[in-house]
Amino acid sequence: MRLEPLNAVVFSPAADGILDVARACGLIRKYSSIPFVAYVPLEATYMRAIARMAHDGLEDLVVQTDDAPPLFRRTLERVSSLQEVSALVDNLRPWLRRLPDSLVQILIDVLPRPHEYRSAEDIAAAAATTMSALYRRFGQAGVNSPKSFVIGARVFRGYLYLRDDCFSVRDVAAKLG
Repeated sequence: MRLEPLNAVVFSPAADGILDVARACGLIRKYSSIPFVAYVPLEATYMRAIARMAHDGLEDLVVQTDDAPPLFRRTLERVSSLQEVSALVDNLRPWLRRLPDSLVQILIDVLPRPHEYRSAEDIAAAAATTMSALYRRFGQAGVNSPKSFVIGARVFRGYLYLRDDCFSVRDVAAKLG
């Protein structure tokens, strides 16, 4: 968790065969910048554990009887979309409106996952365009370069990670390349 870029963690508080709520709560508190989703059976013994984990920051759970793949996927998509990214996208809307919708969707994807877009070349490849066309689009829209966008996305995501005391600058650098 310290070195891999994670958008969400799905866990069972009894993964080792023993219900270990204290360990789960410790991880939830320690890594508060990463959303946790508890995956639990519908049993009375888990109700107190769920309440305790919720008190310590758990916001989502999936009950094993209600874990159909489409529902599970929607839950993961919802929890992995960072509120701060939504706020940043809202602030960028005036500039993003000047770019093609297909490119905007890629740029919005870069913000929570800058580790998947190491360079402007990765954005161009995802947009199925050339580097010169990508730079031209940015220039026409009055937006800084694609390279600076990638760097800014890394800095932004790094800031979010560094709000947790458990991540060092070295950890964040490893996560984001």
